Amino acid sequence: MLTRGTAFGNWRRGAAAGSYTANFVFFRFNSDSSYAGSQKVARTLSLGADNNSLTGTLEGALLDPAGAVVAPVCGSEVAARVF
Repeated sequence: MLTRGTAFGNWRRGAAAGSYTANFVFFRFNSDSSYAGSQKVARTLSLGADNNSLTGTLEGALLDPAGAVVAPVCGSEVAARVF
């Protein structure tokens, strides 16, 4: 079982209205608490015109303890404000 630590990174407002980027890395640990590597993620986000929804894509890499890429990571996200 792998666990992960807190993510560290930054976000920036994009050139277009309602666009943002977020980049972060977090460290992964084995169940015995030994270091398993890290994961880097880059997100591109767009706030909806209604300011109540968000869409985005992400890409990144799963890295072993030496920093070599083990697997690519990609995905998309959709969110809506609940309250």
